Parts: sequence; structure tokens; C-alpha cells
Amino acid sequence: MNKNLLLRKIVHLFLLLAALTAHGQTLILEYEFAGNTKDGSGNNYDATLAGNANTISGAGACNDGCVNIPKDSLSYVIVPATALNGLTDFSIKTVFIMKGNFTEEDPDISFTVFSGSRNGCINCFGLSYSPYFQRWEIDLSGNTHYITDSTFYGFANSLKLERYNGTIQLSYKGNDSVGSAFDNSPIDITSFQLGQRDYCEGGCYQYTQSLHGNIDRFELWNSPIFLGTGGEGLTEDFLVVFPNPACSTLKLDYSLNVSSPLYIINVLGRIVKQFNLNTSSHSITIPTTDFADGVYFVSLSDGDKRISKKLVISK
Repeated sequence: MNKNLLLRKIVHLFLLLAALTAHGQTLILEYEFAGNTKDGSGNNYDATLAGNANTISGAGACNDGCVNIPKDSLSYVIVPATALNGLTDFSIKTVFIMKGNFTEEDPDISFTVFSGSRNGCINCFGLSYSPYFQRWEIDLSGNTHYITDSTFYGFANSLKLERYNGTIQLSYKGNDSVGSAFDNSPIDITSFQLGQRDYCEGGCYQYTQSLHGNIDRFELWNSPIFLGTGGEGLTEDFLVVFPNPACSTLKLDYSLNVSSPLYIINVLGRIVKQFNLNTSSHSITIPTTDFADGVYFVSLSDGDKRISKKLVISK
């Protein structure tokens, strides 16, 4: 191999590793819902099913595993609130589908992705979508921020909610919504649920606030998990990698303005796979058969923007 080319690859890998280290990214909890509610992060934040919520596993079932939350007031997933309590910067990544009627004419109906509260603070931390108002509702520190979104109809492939230095950002399908400044006070909750809105610290649920759908996976990180061109602040996230860690298959969602090659690079700086992506497509599925278990980096450019993401393959 040309020495200059090898040197460039080594420098590129070094910059990736340095950026990851600088962000101090740590996976706090991870649920794949592959027939159970075990925490895959190793931190033992196992979840608990309530009511008629049930996990589904098997090939073809919600990306090989999901939890189903029917439309009632008793079904949700209980997550240990200690996993989130005290966080300032964070990244929540989830894949889900809502089965509700998106022509709802009742302003009281919202599809809740998650919510948390404590005594004296209702909806201290949460995310839901109102089909009546056609907007996302983000609860944080007792305040509610609204993001208008008339294009959302129930399926959000790898939705992410992230906060960095007091700025919170919601994105899905590679398209970022408008960010908004919130106070940077730590998350302060004593209860946290997936699929239901908590009105009074661990209770007072209503069927009108149910997710009414499936959650494929749910991840919590202690800081934003994407890397932008400068490694600082929030940047446009035009590449989504999931599941991560990947087992049998890897799916990439992307949004490009210009055609560009995508590289998968191992820890030695070697390009192990290359795919030429175009603007007419927005997703690619890659079997992991030819990959050895380990850490890789997925790198993609869109014009003068570049993003690189850490990928773990564990079969």
C-alpha cells in the first residue's frame, strides 16, 4: 500500500477515535426487546412490562424483536429512572411505529413515546406526538416545547432526541427538526415509562396517551452519539446506523444532496466495505456475514459535510 495513503487512513482513524473520546460517549442502557426486556449495555437497567405490554421475537418481527403496547391505560414499559436521573447532555435513540388514527379530531389524544415525572413535577421529561395539533411535544424540566410536524404519519425510523449544552434536538429518518434552547438543569425524575404519559409520578395513566404501537429498540447515551464536521455542538445528522451493536444485518438510513461513497473502516484504518450511495435512495441493508466481530467506523460525506459513526458487530 502507498505509504501516504496509509498515513492518511491512520490520521483519519486517529481523528475518529479522538472525537469519540472527546465526547465521552457512554451507552447507559439498551433494549432490543428480542423476547425480553434485558438491558444490553451491561449496566443492569432491566425494564419491566406492565399491563398487556408484551415482547415479540423471531425473524421478521420488528427487526427481530420489539415490545407491543396496546391502546389502554395499563400497558407500558417501566424503566429504572436512576438511569436518566441527573443527566444534562444525553442522546435517546429509538425505533417505533404507531398504529393510531392520524386523523384524530380529539385534542386530548397524544401518542406517547416516553415520559418521566417526580413528586411535584408532572411531565418533567417526555416525548409525544399530537395528531390533532400535528406537532411533537417535548417535556423537559417542567416546560413543554412544541415542534410542528405535519408530515409525520406514525413511522419514525430511528428517531433521536438529544441535548447538548442546553440545546435540544429531535430528528428522524435523517431529517433534523428545529432545535430549541432549554435550561441545562439535570433531568430530575423518580419514574420513567415507555409508551405512556405519566401524570402523577408512577400512575394516573390514560388510554388517550398510549403509544398504541411497537417499540423496536431503545437506547440511552450520556451525550449526543453523532459526530459532525467540527465535533462541536449539534450538527445535521444525515446518517443513521442501526441496530448497534449489529448481529446478522446492519441497516443504514441516509439523506444525501449529492451521490457519495460510504466507507466501513476497521480499527486498523482499513476500508473493509465501500458502497456508492445516490440521492434517489435513502436506506441500505448490509449482511454482517463477511465482518468479523469488533469495532468499525461508518463514514459518509454529503458535499462539504462529513459524519462518522462508531459501529459494533457482535454475532
